[in-house]
Formats: sequence, C-alpha cells, structure tokens
Amino acid sequence: MKLEAQTMGRKGPLTISTE
Repeated sequence: MKLEAQTMGRKGPLTISTE
C-alpha cells in the first residue's frame, strides 16, 4: 500500500489503492 501510494503520488494525484 505504501509503495503504491508513493508511486501514484509521483505520477500525479495521491491515490491509495489496495490492489
């Protein structure tokens, strides 16, 4: 979850996905 949130935040909007 942390890794995904950081990666998404870098791309643009901060989106926390539980995938």
